Amino acid sequence: MSKFLPLLLLFLLSCGGGRTLHVVGILQWTEEIEAYRETYRGVLDGLEEGGFSEGKNLKIIYINAEQKRERALKAVRTFLRQRADLIIALGTGSALAAMEKTRKVPIVYSIVGDPEATGIKGPNVTGTSMKVPVKDQLKEALKFVPQVKRMGVLYCPKMPQAVATAKEAMEAARTLGLQAEEIAVPEEELSALEMRLSGKLPHLDLVYIPTDPILHRPELFEKVLSICSSYQVPVVGVSEDVVKRGALLAYHCSFYEIGRQAAAQAVLILSGMEVKKIPPEGPHIRLLSLNLTTARILGLHIPRRLIQRADNLYQ
Repeated sequence: MSKFLPLLLLFLLSCGGGRTLHVVGILQWTEEIEAYRETYRGVLDGLEEGGFSEGKNLKIIYINAEQKRERALKAVRTFLRQRADLIIALGTGSALAAMEKTRKVPIVYSIVGDPEATGIKGPNVTGTSMKVPVKDQLKEALKFVPQVKRMGVLYCPKMPQAVATAKEAMEAARTLGLQAEEIAVPEEELSALEMRLSGKLPHLDLVYIPTDPILHRPELFEKVLSICSSYQVPVVGVSEDVVKRGALLAYHCSFYEIGRQAAAQAVLILSGMEVKKIPPEGPHIRLLSLNLTTARILGLHIPRRLIQRADNLYQ
C-alpha cells in the first residue's frame, strides 16, 4: 500500500487538500421582500467570514419557497436527499417546514419574527430571530407621534408570525395606555382591503403592521400606505425597507446583521459543535429608520433632537 501513498496525497491535494465538502441547504421563504434578500446576503458573507466558501469547502443548495408551504416542504425533502449537513431556514414558514421534515439534521433559522410563540424550537434547532419587542417599537414611535391615543394593528392571519406579533402588539399597546383595535384581514379578503381600512381609519391615530410577509409584499404595502395617507394616519412598520417605501418609521433589526449572526451559528455547527449547545439569539443591533417626507405629508413636526437619533433617514 505504501507505494500508492504519493498518488493518494496527490489526489487529495487536487481535490482541495482533503478538506471536507459540507452540503448546506438554504431555504428562503421569499425573494420578493428586500429584508429576506438582505438576510440571505448576510448569511453568505457570514459563512465566508467563518471560513466556508462555496466551491472550496461548501456546496450550497438554494431554494426559494415563493411563500408556498408545499414548495418549502418539497425543498426540505430535496435537502435530505442530497444529504445536507445543515439547513439554514430564512423565514418562519421555512423554519416550520424544515422542522416538520427532520428532527436530525441541524436547522439554523433567521428572519423569524417570534420563534417562541410560533413553536420554532427543538434539539436540532437554533438561530437568530429578527425580534425587537413590540413594546420597544411602540415606545420609539410614541416619541415621534406623542398625540396617539388609538392604534390599529393591521395584519393578515395566514402566517403564524403575523398572528403572534399582532397579539403581542395588542398587549403592548394596552400596557402603554393606548386603545388598540385589531384589524385582521384574511388573504382571501385582501381585495376588499380599502373598504376594511376606510371604515377604521377615521377613528385611528396610527396603524402598526407587525411581522407579516403577506402585507409586506410591495404591492399590498403600497396600497396600505396610500389608503392610510389619504386619512392622514401614520404607518409604523418593522423594517427599513417599509420606511424607504413611505411608512413613517420603524425600530428594527439589521436584516443583514441577523443573517451574519445566523451564519456564525452555522459555522460552529459545520466546525463540529452540537446544535443543542448553541443557544438561540435575538438581534445584536437595533436601528431606527425615519421618513421625513412622510412626516411632512402627514403634517408632523419632528424635533431635530429626534431626527438626529435616526440611523436611516429618508427625505
